[in-house]
Amino acid sequence: MGAGLSMTIASENREFFKKYDPALLKELEGVEPALVEPARRVGLTLKVSGKYVHSKYNPEKDAQAVVDKVKTPPQKLHVHFGFGLGHFLAVDPPGVSGCILIFEPDPSMAAAALEHIALATLFQARRALLFCSIRRFREALRTRMERDVPIRIVMSPFHEKHYREHLAQFVEALKRERNFQGMMGAERTQKMFRLFLESTLNSLKYTTRLPGVERLRGKYDGKPAVVVVAGPSLEKNLHELAPYKDRALIFSVSRAARALGALDISPHFLVQTEAKDFFFLVEGCQNLEQSAFLLADQCHEHYFNFPCRYQFTYQNPSNMVSSWLGERYPRLKKQFLATAGSVATEAFSLALVLGCDPIILVGQDLAISEERYYVRSAANQRPPYLDQDRRRTGGYFGGMVDSVANYLYFISWYEDAVELYKERYPGRRFINATEGGARLRGFEQMKLRDALWQFCQELVDPEPVLKVASNPEPQDTLPPSHLKDLMQESMKTICGAENLCSQFISFKNEFSRELKDIGPHNAHLVKKHLKQMRLLNRSFLKLFKDLKILSGFMDGELQPMKAGTGGNDNLQKLGDELLLDLERMATNFQMTEIAAQRLKTIFSALI
Repeated sequence: MGAGLSMTIASENREFFKKYDPALLKELEGVEPALVEPARRVGLTLKVSGKYVHSKYNPEKDAQAVVDKVKTPPQKLHVHFGFGLGHFLAVDPPGVSGCILIFEPDPSMAAAALEHIALATLFQARRALLFCSIRRFREALRTRMERDVPIRIVMSPFHEKHYREHLAQFVEALKRERNFQGMMGAERTQKMFRLFLESTLNSLKYTTRLPGVERLRGKYDGKPAVVVVAGPSLEKNLHELAPYKDRALIFSVSRAARALGALDISPHFLVQTEAKDFFFLVEGCQNLEQSAFLLADQCHEHYFNFPCRYQFTYQNPSNMVSSWLGERYPRLKKQFLATAGSVATEAFSLALVLGCDPIILVGQDLAISEERYYVRSAANQRPPYLDQDRRRTGGYFGGMVDSVANYLYFISWYEDAVELYKERYPGRRFINATEGGARLRGFEQMKLRDALWQFCQELVDPEPVLKVASNPEPQDTLPPSHLKDLMQESMKTICGAENLCSQFISFKNEFSRELKDIGPHNAHLVKKHLKQMRLLNRSFLKLFKDLKILSGFMDGELQPMKAGTGGNDNLQKLGDELLLDLERMATNFQMTEIAAQRLKTIFSALI
């Protein structure tokens, strides 16, 4: 690392980060840099509150000694607690194609580095990202941490000693992401994703004709909302809601519907997102007949047949079926919803989209109480797979409570979301009135009766808005005949995929024989088949461009295909390389054939 005229370095750094990481520059706007001074032997060092962050003699050598003590060898992902002037980053190269995520809790140190250290080359070489916000650090961690892959952790001794609260946040972020990944095994994730897409396709006959939630966006500005979730604590205070059932907009999840019905409470909105068939949770619930159902694009089709008063739909940004459909018919793009993947977080987000203020959570325990995950009900049975994922987390009333891995992920999502929403919507209030379970940082904690008394005194009538919004414009829907045409067109593409797979099998058998006996005598045949191999590869890639959802029904990731791109003069070596390419292609075509058969079954039923 080098230092020079600070104004020149500062200008170059700012120009670099404008493109590389503009969010970091935004974090450092107006931050006064910490004190930088020459080290007594070599380099620059840093002082904060009269204490040296790095060695006052040779900072880089000192950083090297810290890194050398880390037992984990270089990995694909390194995470650092503390940046200072970047000495730890300089001496900690990650593994091949690796990157480094750094959480610096003191922005004055990052601002000092920006002024005095040339960072562009270092950050590019290390593929490094620097965060002064724990929320941004968590978001980056979520996209880069991989299941069962070790990470290398480097901690600045100064930061460990003087930033204990931030160190706890750093460690908690790592634990939570590991917990979530431990819960979501690769095989289970793949099965869930496929179910998610299959359910979306099965529900297209409903979602393509329904109004989107965006028609309700902001229509209940300033109206109080109570989001009713089915945690064990719900039975302790839900009765407090009964006298206020017409003075707040009530959002319910399916598991809480019967508990509300027992108190003669009809929720204004029922939110459902599950691709699995949980219709038994609401079947026969008369208190839902006047409700508006807010249903995700992947929601199981049975929910669309419930005799409720209104139905609206919304979309998941990661749903490739909805994305595929939206590219074909832009008018079918609905409200995207930012959530953690649970129906409770979706209900919370929907209340925000509708403009509600305050938003009051009740029954959102995210913890285990008396070995129960849900409010008592014959329908709310204990999910056995969660028993393998036991964890501990901070409690609503202090201390620690029992929880599970995915609940910790939801807790993290709530805390990040509320931090963001408070910045985006100053003055809006978020209240956790669960009175039990886990603590949600960023939420006000209040007794439900106090929150209702304080915020829910006026009558709320959602009907006029719902009546108007429930009638979509014809141009915003897709007629059944058009949907059928799309299915038939997709079926042709699927049949083409099956034919392509058959062609490849014949081609592979013939070409493999030639390659095993490659030499001058058959070089002309190899050249001919190599051309055919490239054509097959192009057709394969076009197939996934024409029907993007096909990849969602595959059992694995596509193998990279070179298809003989190298001009190798050694015929034997070229033959070996082409045989490897053929095997990769064979794997891809085999997965594609299975995926095509799965889609064919679904489309046949839809047509």
